[in-house]
Amino acid sequence: MKKQDTFSEAAGEAVMRGAASFVRVQGFTPTDEQYEALTAQMRIAAREALPKALEDAREALAANMDSVAAATFESSMRLAGIEAAKAVLT
Repeated sequence: MKKQDTFSEAAGEAVMRGAASFVRVQGFTPTDEQYEALTAQMRIAAREALPKALEDAREALAANMDSVAAATFESSMRLAGIEAAKAVLT
């Protein structure tokens, strides 16, 4: 698997975890239409958040802070998922 595929997969999973957390905490039960809209919005959010998340992770790696790089990337992408869910469901 290419590194790009790995980052894309990790980003997508983190975005979905963020959106799922928001839905669960808020007690939402999305309709089929909301689910489809959320899926589309998560794709948009992932594409928009990925460059900055990677840049922040690279900076942490350059400073020899591997665990910070992973946490920063994960947090940035989860936040994108939360924002996607908010945009669709609220």
